[in-house]
Amino acid sequence: MTNWAGNPVIRLRDLEAWGLPAGRIWMLNDLEAAAWGIVALEEGAIPARMKTVLFGPKGTACDPAGNRVVLAPGTGLGTASIIGGTPLPSEIQHADASPLDDRHAALIARFRRSRRRPPSWEDFASGPGLAETYRGLCALDRVPPQVLAGKGQDEDAAGAVARAAGSDPQAREALDLYYGCCGRAGQLLALAVQPAAGVYLCGANSTSNSAFIRRSRFLREFHANAAQGPLLRRFPVFLVGADLNLRGGLRACRAGPL
Repeated sequence: MTNWAGNPVIRLRDLEAWGLPAGRIWMLNDLEAAAWGIVALEEGAIPARMKTVLFGPKGTACDPAGNRVVLAPGTGLGTASIIGGTPLPSEIQHADASPLDDRHAALIARFRRSRRRPPSWEDFASGPGLAETYRGLCALDRVPPQVLAGKGQDEDAAGAVARAAGSDPQAREALDLYYGCCGRAGQLLALAVQPAAGVYLCGANSTSNSAFIRRSRFLREFHANAAQGPLLRRFPVFLVGADLNLRGGLRACRAGPL
């Protein structure tokens, strides 16, 4: 519903008024549904081959009964956790972003001047953020944003940047920063949740960019914590190639409203 024109609000009583059965409806946050999809995956409802290892801790066994973290970068950055087997949506991606390096610090300052507020992690790890990061990097380097030539605000600017990452240096840096910010947002949630059973990177975006993610700064920024780096390296990180939301919605129906 987030991307619908005007961002309409739909309430549970509206769905019942339209004829859906009263007392038998459960409205889920999209990442809550994805997290239920992870539950279904680990229960065997989704083939295990849909999950690949991005990072495997050395000398530490994965605890299948432990907590989990779910990250879904795409048009926006979605986050959730699974604690005691129960998915819980998160909004940690809206925490103010801190600079990853000097280039990122310059982009944060540029954002603050243009928007008159500090940017969040999602402001960088999102579709609009990817395009804006690319424009900012081009401005820093004093080169024209050629990838976005002829692209309007409503066109696939983010997709154009992602597709150009193999040939355009600013596009490649922008996509790398996108995943770096996703890694830092994931770190914040992981430090809170302690995901001994794993961190799950999912969504169509992650699937289509899986090769780039493996060589990106995602894992480096996820682990970049001077005090708690060793703890963060105890958590396995997985890339999930399955479409989780439908399976997650079905699995949530089996659980019933909590």
